[in-house]
Formats: sequence, structure tokens, C-alpha cells
Amino acid sequence: MSHSGTVAGYFPSRTQAESAISALKDAGFTSDNIGLAIRDYGKTTEQTKTAVVEHREPGKWGRMKEFFGSERSTEPSSNYRGEDLNTSLSQLSINQEQSRYLRHRFDRESDGAIVTVSAGGRTDEAQQILERAGGDLGRSASTYDYSQERTADRNRDLDQQNVQLYGEVLRVHTDRVSSGEARLRKEVRTDTQTVEVPVKHEELVVERVPVSGEQPAGTASFREQEIRIPLSEEKARVEKQPVVREEVRVSKKEVPDTESFKEEVRSEDLKVEEDPSKKKRAA
Repeated sequence: MSHSGTVAGYFPSRTQAESAISALKDAGFTSDNIGLAIRDYGKTTEQTKTAVVEHREPGKWGRMKEFFGSERSTEPSSNYRGEDLNTSLSQLSINQEQSRYLRHRFDRESDGAIVTVSAGGRTDEAQQILERAGGDLGRSASTYDYSQERTADRNRDLDQQNVQLYGEVLRVHTDRVSSGEARLRKEVRTDTQTVEVPVKHEELVVERVPVSGEQPAGTASFREQEIRIPLSEEKARVEKQPVVREEVRVSKKEVPDTESFKEEVRSEDLKVEEDPSKKKRAA
């Protein structure tokens, strides 16, 4: 946390620091705006400008290479002490209380990392991004009790030791693979249909009408004559026309199922063995 345009935050793990850097880049901050301090030189982040501390001897650290700066150091590694980190943070205009707090956490925790951002006028935005990613900006640095923590550390070192017991757990992953394919095919089927069509036709009707009495017929030519009367009929005609008879919808659905796996896992148990010489003295 800083009011000079540079924001710094401590992260308990490198993974959290890298997540914060990714979020900063998504927000538009470039690699030139971002600095990273970590202890593991062999696992630097290629996409960021890194500040790396090489571990050389117990209680001593290698020179910080490219520590929040713009030029790559070509000098061989030399001894590094915590005061150098404090000076580097001070050069970024980070106040003394926050620098002391960040250096304290960095020196105490081996997996920690410090991320700095040259935020310019976007200080509040950069602070929010770091805190959302799990960063400690040292907001309580002015009231932090270093003496109480050192006393607790001494008591813890004298009274107890932590033994880590490891165990294996099963991690389940699902991969989508091809299980085959379904083929749809249309086939043509031929059926015979019979259609009854009503039709009409004309027939000649001859009706003889008797005449009563004898009526004179004006002039009679008495010649042969042929009279033609046209007759018609209806003829049925059939034609075929394609129409949509049915529509079929095809879709896929996921059906849940369960698969069983049986694997052997290992775990560590703690076994305490007493010194045999103590048993003899007790006898």
C-alpha cells in the first residue's frame, strides 16, 4: 500500500502472487509496471519482470537480480541481507513502516512473494486487485507488534516441533472421448394408392313424341339428312406433388452415470520408540 503511485503487497505463496499478476495484466497493467520478489530462482515467471533472491548459504541470500528495475544484472551472486530488500522498497517510495512489515513477512516465510505495481493514477484499482488475490498490503503495519511475535516464535521453538505426515489422496479427472457415432439415413419407400374419382359423361337420349291428328307440314323436301350432336365426358388425370409429410428433430443429451475405481493409496503414521537405555536405568 502506498500513496506515491507504487503499490506493494505480500503473498503467502508464489501461486497467489502469479494469480495477482495475471489479474493485473487483465486490467491493463504491463510487465514494465509489475515487479515480483521470490526466493526460488529456478521457477521465475517468464511473463513478468522478476526480482529473484538466490538461496546460497544458511542465513544468507544471493544478490537480487533485476529487482523491480529495468536493467538485468550481470554481476555474479554475492551475499544478500534483509536490509537490501528494505532499501529497494524504500527506493520505490514505499513508506518505512510498510517496507519493514513486508520485509519481515518475506524473511519469515520461505514460500512468500512480494508484488509491486507502478500504478500511477490507478493506485486504488491496483490495491483492490492485489487484495482480491489474497495480498497483504500492510494496512496494519503501523500497529503491528513485532516483539510479541518474536517471543511466540522463541517459545514455539523451545516447546514443540512440527512433524508433517504425508498421505496420498485420489484426484479424479474426467476426459471427454468419442464413444461412437449415430448415423441418420433417409430411405425411399414405394406404396400403391387407389383413388376413386367420380367422372361424368354425356349420352344421347332419343324421345319420340306422338302427334295428335294430322297436321299439314308446310314444305317437305323428302331428302336424306344426317344430324350430329356432340357428346362429352370427363377424364380423370392424376399427378404427383411432393409435400412435407413429417419433421424429425434430432438432438443429444447427457446421461449421468457412475464409474468405480479402486486404487491403493499410501499414508504416513507416526511411531514413537523410547530409548532402550532409559528402560534399563528405570529397572
